[in-house]
Amino acid sequence: MDMTQHYNLKKPSPVDNYDIQDHNTNMEVIDNALKVNADAVSAHVAETISSGTHGLDETIAKCKNGTGVYTTRGTAHIVTDPFCTANSFPIVQITGAELPRGKWQAESQDGQFIITSTKEEISDIPFNYFLIKAVG
Repeated sequence: MDMTQHYNLKKPSPVDNYDIQDHNTNMEVIDNALKVNADAVSAHVAETISSGTHGLDETIAKCKNGTGVYTTRGTAHIVTDPFCTANSFPIVQITGAELPRGKWQAESQDGQFIITSTKEEISDIPFNYFLIKAVG
């Protein structure tokens, strides 16, 4: 059986019998690799924002991070943060095991941002957020 170059996923040939365990093993490898990558990116973003090593002069942009929990049963959740302006750029990172049912979008307003979901959320979903806003 052939294997992929980077993750050694099993690649059955047309003459091999299909084995669901090979498929499931491949899915576990992919899932683990995606999680490691997502955690590394999140850690880098958090470190960059909190340490100020983003290379932005504070006359250009300021950053802030925080945490929250999507507790609203429905398709919208408001996060109040006085740092936020209508021109801020909110970034939301899911931190719990429970994933959203829908796709999320965050829209900034003065003093808050609103997370909207394409589907009704029915459980509490913890998250980190990062706000970037232009100044001057």
